[in-house]
Amino acid sequence: GFHFMITPLGLPVSVFRDEENGQDITLMCKEATFHMITTLSKINPTSILRKDAIASMTKIANLCKSENVAGGASGTAALKRKNLLKGIWDLCDSSCKSLGDS
Repeated sequence: GFHFMITPLGLPVSVFRDEENGQDITLMCKEATFHMITTLSKINPTSILRKDAIASMTKIANLCKSENVAGGASGTAALKRKNLLKGIWDLCDSSCKSLGDS
């Protein structure tokens, strides 16, 4: 299963920092998410893992959509959050299509 966490509405996107080196946790998670989706999209379309990859990316995309609908706030942090969710959703959508999902 997946656990999906985007910073709560109203908080600056970069509020979470690693205690040891001060690195932006949100940015680290964003980069890891995009890397994971990109890796899933590179699975051979004839592989037995294709269906699992599509199912995983579809679940991530659905989580993005449900998180985005739950919004309702405005401001810079809300806009960044919405754009992040849209970016993840768009990548999942295009990746699923590249694997042959309609």
